[in-house]
Amino acid sequence: MERTLSLEDRIKRAEEIYLRRNNKKIQTIPVKENKVATGLLKKITIQTLISALIFTSTFMLLNNERYSATIKEKADEILSYNINFNKLYKQLNIYLTNENTRTTVLQENINEIEELEVPQENTAVLGITESTSEEKNVENEPILDNVEYIKKNISIIKPLNGVITSRFGLRENVKPYNHTGLDIAANTGTVIIAAMDGVAELVSEEGSYGKHIKLVNGEVATLYAHCSKLYIKEGEEVRQGQPIAEVGSTGNATGPHLHFEIMRNNEYINPEDILEF
Repeated sequence: MERTLSLEDRIKRAEEIYLRRNNKKIQTIPVKENKVATGLLKKITIQTLISALIFTSTFMLLNNERYSATIKEKADEILSYNINFNKLYKQLNIYLTNENTRTTVLQENINEIEELEVPQENTAVLGITESTSEEKNVENEPILDNVEYIKKNISIIKPLNGVITSRFGLRENVKPYNHTGLDIAANTGTVIIAAMDGVAELVSEEGSYGKHIKLVNGEVATLYAHCSKLYIKEGEEVRQGQPIAEVGSTGNATGPHLHFEIMRNNEYINPEDILEF
């Protein structure tokens, strides 16, 4: 009975017949060892042994009454860590940046901080005071001291009864943004009285204040703006409660009101810190 030959046997027999016909000896080609497979097998064996060793060591330690509690506690602590690798990667990149780049980034941050800092001339308007007494300039007293000084030394009353339409300080979408006084709305022609004794240092109809008066009493000044009519003249002495003007909307104004300011040594003070409206 004839045996069925495999494909490899057929190829081998065909090679033998070909070589025989050409009077050539059959060359036996040694089979090379598969180095890749052998290396992979070694690697798997080593990893298996290491894993078995770790497992055995862990098992023995966990079942040892002396160490098991401590090991479990440390393992739970390590597994509870929440490591943000993205954040660590970014921090590492920043750290490895060269000195010039780090200097540039630092300078940009400093510039941004300086831009956010309030200019020295506006600190009085915003009501900002120094945080530590050691750094205070004795000649430039804080706003709080100005308020106490005025309450102690100068008698001030409300110049007008009306509705407060814009308060002192920062405001949005309205120019000027740093409002240096208090806006009191009233009908055109309503009489305005002097809030304190003083001398009319300025009586003018020019500028964005329109018709306005500035009264001065020592270090303290009060200003009355956007008037429709002025009763007094520049240089005139005025008594507290004396009629000095009428409400209007002259200058940069959208309606009849009194813009009222209080200052000490040219530092603006919130009138509502002095008076109750």
